Amino acid sequence: GSNKCQMIHPRSYFSQTVLAISTCALSYTAAVVPVVIAFEWNAENECEWGKLLDIDLTVDSFFIFDIALTFFVAECDKKGNFNDNWREVIWNYITGSFLFDLITAMPVSYAELWVYYQCHESTESALDPSKWKFARLIKPLKFVRIMRIYRAFASIDITYRLEKLLHIQPIAFSLFRVVVGIFATTHLAGCSFWMVKVLSTSPEDISAFLQDHGLEADAGVSEQYVLCCYFIVAIFTTVGFGDISATNTYEQIACMLLMMVGAMVFGTLLAEVQSGVSELRKLVREKGHAIQELKNFMRLQAVPGDAEKRILDWAEFEVTVGQKERMLRLAMERLTQDQRLELFVHMFSRASETIDLLNLSHHAAPEMHAHLWASAEVVVFEEGKVILQPGDSLHSMFVIATGTIRVEDMEGTKVWELSKGDPLGEWALMGDLDASSSFGFPVVFVAQTHLQVHKISREAFDGVLAMCPAGLVQEVYAK
Repeated sequence: GSNKCQMIHPRSYFSQTVLAISTCALSYTAAVVPVVIAFEWNAENECEWGKLLDIDLTVDSFFIFDIALTFFVAECDKKGNFNDNWREVIWNYITGSFLFDLITAMPVSYAELWVYYQCHESTESALDPSKWKFARLIKPLKFVRIMRIYRAFASIDITYRLEKLLHIQPIAFSLFRVVVGIFATTHLAGCSFWMVKVLSTSPEDISAFLQDHGLEADAGVSEQYVLCCYFIVAIFTTVGFGDISATNTYEQIACMLLMMVGAMVFGTLLAEVQSGVSELRKLVREKGHAIQELKNFMRLQAVPGDAEKRILDWAEFEVTVGQKERMLRLAMERLTQDQRLELFVHMFSRASETIDLLNLSHHAAPEMHAHLWASAEVVVFEEGKVILQPGDSLHSMFVIATGTIRVEDMEGTKVWELSKGDPLGEWALMGDLDASSSFGFPVVFVAQTHLQVHKISREAFDGVLAMCPAGLVQEVYAK
């Protein structure tokens, strides 16, 4: 492409907004269309203005607009390769997903609108049978729109974005996806079962079926829907209460298919959860084994109860820190050098902003931060441990990762507290060896809880500065 983009950028706010709206429209389709098709198939008056026709017209119009807009949106793959040559983009779209988009954007609501106006133009009191049949036959075509949801979800990577937005652990997000998958499968299966029943059973038998299960013959859609989902859950969980069962060959075939679909869907979803739980239990077992071995040893040595509890508490903290460090080390081994530096910049972005010595304006500052944090060592302190006291020389900067530090005067009175992300001794990197100089009087730094810190030595700091541009070094020493 040229220096100036000739087309709409696919990652612009406008494009992302259009994709998000498309996903919302498709989610509406997936949730509402199966219910409309299954439970309103035998609507008494097909010529009435549908309850959701306004929304359907809006959704179909948006999908047509989306297809037209795609001809003006540049291409950008997952590797970041960008193409804004409009001839190539249009040709690639026409020979690629254009036909799929065209089919799945079929404006069924336009046909329903045509039927509505055709019915009201007729002077006859009865509905024309041909128009009545057409109104019913076009309803299932709405199912085609649901297929668009998979491509839209992939386009905006909705799973990744949702997981990042919720800030939850992968195992918890896997459970969330399982729950969503179960509800979605139950929803579609319940609507499908009722549609088979409506098509294969007389209205009288359907009324009798509803009355046999505690509902009125003219029960509302919500009551019918709950009854169908109840039956589907009984099938999927293999409970089989027996109060609802297939009453004809078509329903028997549908139930067999639903059993197979349920087995495959549930099997796949639960296997994903089991994988995550297994990995989580692996870490728990590893920690439990280490703690148990230490406990057995102390019992043989008749260690007093208070001391045993204190030691076990520390051991659990130390093992947890070790597991996190091992996970970080394994992750770093799989990344390139540039990716490692990028990850370090992200991990310590808050510390880099809050530490005055590192709050720099030079364009090379992020790269300096990355190399600096990559050189950091992990150090742990037990609760109550004196870290620094008057007379001690400090040659490194500590940045708290977990825990808190209590700052006391010489009489033991708390004067300050340092928490996660706070630095201790940042000016030691510039040669100031007295950590209490910023308080104006002698202080003692004590680990208020079990403490994990990232330690950057003066030697590591000087080594990183030696690789930096002269302008950045001057800005650091100007601090």
